[in-house]
Amino acid sequence: MRLVILLSLLFHCSPSSKDETDTSSHSEPSDDTGESTPDDTDEEVLFDITDIPDGTLSPFQGTFSKYVNVFGIHILATSSVPDEKVLHAAIVMAEYLDNNEDGTIDDPEAVRALTESHDGAGLVMSTLDVVAYAGENHGGVKPANFLDIGGGASAEVMANGLDVILGDPQVKSVFVNVFGGITACDAVANGIVGALKKLGDDANKPLVVRLDGNKVEEGRKILADAAHPLVTLAGTMDEGADKAAELAAK
Repeated sequence: MRLVILLSLLFHCSPSSKDETDTSSHSEPSDDTGESTPDDTDEEVLFDITDIPDGTLSPFQGTFSKYVNVFGIHILATSSVPDEKVLHAAIVMAEYLDNNEDGTIDDPEAVRALTESHDGAGLVMSTLDVVAYAGENHGGVKPANFLDIGGGASAEVMANGLDVILGDPQVKSVFVNVFGGITACDAVANGIVGALKKLGDDANKPLVVRLDGNKVEEGRKILADAAHPLVTLAGTMDEGADKAAELAAK
């Protein structure tokens, strides 16, 4: 039994180093003249799923086995996550960074903001450790995956993230662990509520939510007032990890 961790920043965000080659490509179909032509029926974003590269991502090699690099943003998944879900996550990120689909980043500042969020990797590492430790008390539950929600926590972003991770049959619960900074906790809370409404019956696994930082009280109140039956609020990261592991073990 496994649980998934949804963190406060959309995918694992850190600058690509020389040993972490960008395996993504972005292209448009063309006619006989070589000119690009729109074709809504063809997938315009092509990615390769590879092993987790050595380097800064080495600590994740024991947990994750699938990797896609999208303009320097790292997407990681376990072997149990279907390839189509991993590619869907990559496409969502590519569309966010290259909305006009010309093969280049629309706004380099967007990538800079993601890759220079220094607390993201630390939050990922500490959350994975805490969940793994809590799982030892609940039948050996382990983290199944994680997603970062980037610099914005809109309902659409949250729904896309939850859609990806809820599709993994090994995922039994979701731990949303957020330290609000630029994206405040009230925005995250509204994103969660909106995502659950958008997903409807497709959201069928429990979510444990721990909020801290900017506008934490407002965020907790939004979730408390919504009183969604799938959502459990946790006061601390340790408390949230333990509850998520308990729910995953049922």
